[in-house]
Amino acid sequence: MRNRSFLSSLPAFLVLLVFVLPAWGEASTVFGPACFARGWGKPQTAASRFQGPGTGSRFLLWVRNGDHRGARRVSTGRIALNGKSVVGPRDFKSPFPWMGKVVSLEASNFLEVTLGGAPGGFITVTVFGREKHPAVEFSASPAAVASGGQAVLTWRTSNADTCQLEPGFGSVPPKGSATVTPSRTTTYTLTAWGAGGTATATATVTVLNGDPIAADDRASTREGVPVSVDVLANDRDPDGDPIYVTGFRQGTSGSVVEGEPGMLVYTPSAGFTGEDGFDYTVEDGRSGRASGRVTVTVEAGPPISLRVISPLEGERIEGPHVMVRGTVVNRAGEETGVTVNGVVAEVYGEVFVAGHVPLHEGENRILAIAGDAAGNTASSALNVFSESTGEAVVLHAVGTSGVPPFETSLRVDAPFAFTRPVFSCAGPGEVEIREGDAPDVRWVKVSTEGIHTCTVTLTDPRGVARSDAVALVGLNRDVLDRLLRNKWNAMKGGLAAGAVEEALGFFGERSRSRYRMIFDELGPGLADIAARMEEIELIRCYDHEAEYRISRTHRINGNPVAVTYSIFFAMDEEGLWKIDRF
Repeated sequence: MRNRSFLSSLPAFLVLLVFVLPAWGEASTVFGPACFARGWGKPQTAASRFQGPGTGSRFLLWVRNGDHRGARRVSTGRIALNGKSVVGPRDFKSPFPWMGKVVSLEASNFLEVTLGGAPGGFITVTVFGREKHPAVEFSASPAAVASGGQAVLTWRTSNADTCQLEPGFGSVPPKGSATVTPSRTTTYTLTAWGAGGTATATATVTVLNGDPIAADDRASTREGVPVSVDVLANDRDPDGDPIYVTGFRQGTSGSVVEGEPGMLVYTPSAGFTGEDGFDYTVEDGRSGRASGRVTVTVEAGPPISLRVISPLEGERIEGPHVMVRGTVVNRAGEETGVTVNGVVAEVYGEVFVAGHVPLHEGENRILAIAGDAAGNTASSALNVFSESTGEAVVLHAVGTSGVPPFETSLRVDAPFAFTRPVFSCAGPGEVEIREGDAPDVRWVKVSTEGIHTCTVTLTDPRGVARSDAVALVGLNRDVLDRLLRNKWNAMKGGLAAGAVEEALGFFGERSRSRYRMIFDELGPGLADIAARMEEIELIRCYDHEAEYRISRTHRINGNPVAVTYSIFFAMDEEGLWKIDRF
């Protein structure tokens, strides 16, 4: 009976061998080969999903039962595809270890395998397509290029009806080539479709990072005026990468600091004019770097630069006066006086301050004017608004400047009764404040150089705090002494040379006519008197007046006697020191 079963099944199997196997010999593999084994315990179902290259009944499900010698076979089981039974228990009874079933596939397929019988058996499942699977050969040459370089993509396919190349190309012929110039590393994908399925291949063109390109820059400015340079404005990166300033050097005659992103700020050294430069470095964050150079032309500035710092343009000010502060720079280093609306300002170094500049109700124009002995001038103006309340507090100072240490007194006036005024001083050094001989008076002692601001605060009958301030300036003794000695010696030189009008230029306006008359009366003896004048010595300086002493030898009763005389310098209405009297 068993032999007859074997023989009866032989013709059908031979048909399978003759007609099925040759027809699928060069077919493409859609799924597998996948091995499914019978484990211990109850039969269990194993499942697997796979994508089909197409739909329809063009596919063969091929099962090998056991190993290549026919051992370890499974005696019973079931195979289902997309919910339909393909191989049943009866098929596992076949004397041959191979089973083939023509099946239909969908775009997405679900394979279920249930195995029974003794543990240890296994099957191998493969799904073939009737058509050959597409094959793709795809390459890029060269595989790496510099920024802006080109590469050639070459491909060849078989068993393909349509091909697509991405990115950037779309549909392409089954065989061909294309030249690409990628801006950055790019992976190209070639997809081939045929009756036997889909095949893909990739080729990557690596774009080597290029260094940024830093173009040199030029800038110009005036003496002492900083200039911002947008060094990245004309720099670029060949790969399109963002670039950053990562370093810079200092100029030979100026300093460099970093400003806003991509900006470098160059400040000329004091007194420098001409051409200077500095180098800077940019990087792209990918190890690429480059250096550029900035050349700065520094033009000679105006003889005097003047700027009002406070108050601000359009500021509203409560009260009938205002303190004005600013900076003044004389390019030649000459003495420079400053007035604000006619009020002589105190000048210390390159800073000036003018107190109690009068204002009227409404809009006021504040005009600061600077001038030096050579006739150079500069001005700075702005508009402010004054809102008078009629209850302004005024702080008076007996003297506002001097060579430290010096003392002065402060007195406060107010249109209302007050008690316990609060006095305070701020500046480069501590200012000593002592009680005065009245509640509204304080004695202050300035012991350091620089500008000190002293403030008084009162509370009016409505509980509103009101205040006023004055500036006290401690002058540098050596600077002042050198300035006034030079003026005195220049005056003597003019007299000794007979240049009386030149010498009179060092006198104040109110003294000039008087000393012109004296010098005229001395006549030819004036030059000898001037030549025999001895050196002068600074005694004191207080509130815009400086006192010197000079010795002169006289013969009294035939004996030489040294007599000391005083020389006084005073600041004129333009803020410049002049000889007042001697």
